[in-house]
Amino acid sequence: MEKLRKNKPNLNFDTKWKPGLTEQGEDIVGMAPTRQTTALNEVVPIRCKFAVYKPTEKNKIAYVDSSELGERACKGYLKDIPDSGRLDLGTGKQGFTRADRAKVGKVVGFDCDPETAPNRYPTGVVLVTWEAGEFRVMNRSDFRKIMTMKCADKMIEDFHIKNDLPFKFSKRVSQGPISRSSSRSNTPDLAFESHLETRLTQLDNKLASYVEKSDQKLNDFRKEIDLKFEAMMTAITQQSDKKFQTIMDDFNGKFVEIREGVKL
Repeated sequence: MEKLRKNKPNLNFDTKWKPGLTEQGEDIVGMAPTRQTTALNEVVPIRCKFAVYKPTEKNKIAYVDSSELGERACKGYLKDIPDSGRLDLGTGKQGFTRADRAKVGKVVGFDCDPETAPNRYPTGVVLVTWEAGEFRVMNRSDFRKIMTMKCADKMIEDFHIKNDLPFKFSKRVSQGPISRSSSRSNTPDLAFESHLETRLTQLDNKLASYVEKSDQKLNDFRKEIDLKFEAMMTAITQQSDKKFQTIMDDFNGKFVEIREGVKL
């Protein structure tokens, strides 16, 4: 129990079952519960994954669902082991920081959730050697927080290559670290790509429709301005002509009066 509290897997393989072990006698070294808030504002676990230490295998950690682990092993870890002896693998729960980088040795195990959505990078657990001959198990996000994203992904990839282990996730691309957009499986997700292509086509059509409507409105506005300007100029011209004619009539009248006065 003390080793579990310190997050150090039990290196002495024990087949005699007790709380904290699987049915095969392997150490359960962490849990990752999925919680949900009820209508009564109560937070309850609806699913739980467990990190299991595999001392005889190349990949020394497994990320196991509660249904695969078995009822007795699940209850033994969740009910019979005190809170201080259980390890919650939720992001940030262990308080890792970049300052812990010097304590990390090498990756000796990695496993991820095969049910992770195809457009998300897989949720996984990493087992690394630690200072003073200890081990640490953590989730992938915490490992990236310690080592940086690029370095953490490269260490996990190198671990798989060195041990000739199959990848359960996309390999890191050569140009840089794995991104969420490249985190799908090596086989393209045709349904997702088809959906994306459809949405892009819809957006293009909407944009074209907006542009067409905008152009039509602009043309209508220009025509309206032209008509109003023409009407205004016509009115001004008509008024000017009328005023000019009045002035000319007045001038002609006075000219006639002057001419008649001269004759007299």
